[in-house]
Amino acid sequence: GEPGPARAVYAETMMPLLEYRFSELRALRQGRLKYIDAPTPELYDLGSDPGETRNLHHERAIEEESLAESLRGFVDASGDAAGSDANRGIDEATEAKLRSLGYISAGTPDVPTDGRGRDPKQMTDYFTRHGAANQAFMDDRFDDGIAILRELVAEAPENFMMHYHIGSALLADERFAEAEREFDVVVTAAPRFSAAYRLLARSQDGQGKLDAAIASYRAAADVSPNSGRPLAALGAMLESWGRFDEAAEAYRAAIDREPRSADFARHLRELHQGRGDLDGAEAELRACAERHAGSAALWTETAVAARAAGRPNDALDALRRALDLVPGHVDALLEIGGIQLAAGSAEVAETAYRRAIEHAPDRSDAALGLGRALLAQDRASEAMAALD
Repeated sequence: GEPGPARAVYAETMMPLLEYRFSELRALRQGRLKYIDAPTPELYDLGSDPGETRNLHHERAIEEESLAESLRGFVDASGDAAGSDANRGIDEATEAKLRSLGYISAGTPDVPTDGRGRDPKQMTDYFTRHGAANQAFMDDRFDDGIAILRELVAEAPENFMMHYHIGSALLADERFAEAEREFDVVVTAAPRFSAAYRLLARSQDGQGKLDAAIASYRAAADVSPNSGRPLAALGAMLESWGRFDEAAEAYRAAIDREPRSADFARHLRELHQGRGDLDGAEAELRACAERHAGSAALWTETAVAARAAGRPNDALDALRRALDLVPGHVDALLEIGGIQLAAGSAEVAETAYRRAIEHAPDRSDAALGLGRALLAQDRASEAMAALD
């Protein structure tokens, strides 16, 4: 029979909107025709013009409107990424996902609501100069890079992300007061931008403005209620100022938000251990693990603390809890290997290290542990092969 209609192919990029505050771009191709939905729409006949050199906008209005209507159907069916949900801001998990997809580099919530923004296809020189600024920063030419970014601010003042980039460069150059002013602009323009609040806090901390920095970290936490990262950063700052009880409280709050994060648990453990309170470290981590009993990471960190406190059997019990939850938890297996090797049970240690390698063949610490376990059994040639 006759072939059916050509399958439509939809494409989009939100990068100009999220990174520059310009318009998003969407496109739909069906058969020979490709329609680009932009502030200046474009229509191309790829059969006769594969290089897209002749814009047929207005020349084939009926076909263009048909493609535009189909494109709107795609957007409506999938949810408008530049619509009402984005106008309320995005949390850090969404920000991280968009970054992993290549949509954003620094991440930013709150999209423009008053029109579509500038057409990114007409801003290529702007993008080129932004790239030149980034290269200047990579070459440690901070003043040159900042000067370029300030030109871009003047050219497109709606793009507060340029203030974010200027502030980041100033922060890296330890020009804290100047950085604070830039981040103030950003959080005023985008009050749900958690990363900007965190950098604002760092610039305030660099000036010794501790109360202001605490408030900024808490603001970051408030706009990212599912993320422990701002609270962990708050804890690290408080720890550096010797306010250990408040730091522990911040780390606990970070763990409560993300109990499967080993990093936050490690910060809390090291806070206690750094003050010589080995028993307190174990008790603290065990309390967190009991409170979030489904976290293998917390049970593993409890084991690390128990081992440091000289209680290897308690550590092994905690590690069994971790492996009951995640049988292939690599850090738990490595801890078991270390405990068993120290106890003289090299064969048991070997088994644990081999299991760890099965789940994470690129972990050099697993290979090193296996090599040590084999050497403890006088199997030098196998040890060398394991370490190769």
